[in-house]
Amino acid sequence: MGKAKLTSSFIAMICISLIGCGGGSGSSNAAPQAMSAAAQVGDKIFHDVSLSASGSQSCATCHNPDSAHAGADGRAVPLGGAALDQPDFRNAPPCVI
Repeated sequence: MGKAKLTSSFIAMICISLIGCGGGSGSSNAAPQAMSAAAQVGDKIFHDVSLSASGSQSCATCHNPDSAHAGADGRAVPLGGAALDQPDFRNAPPCVI
């Protein structure tokens, strides 16, 4: 499987996982609900730093839930790669729900 196809599959899995756990900011007054098993797996993957080239970034690093799932560092594009010195091509867009 090519790297681009693997990346696309991974992103799709993350999106499905976010949808499965309800996504959003949790700003409703309703009591929090337990996540399904699939959402728990997605959450683990979303926060797993071992999946990055550097071993120190997860999806949540750039897709910060406290910043509407956008980057919280104010950069136009995040830095990544094995030494965290390579600019990416785009920044994480905010999630509007």
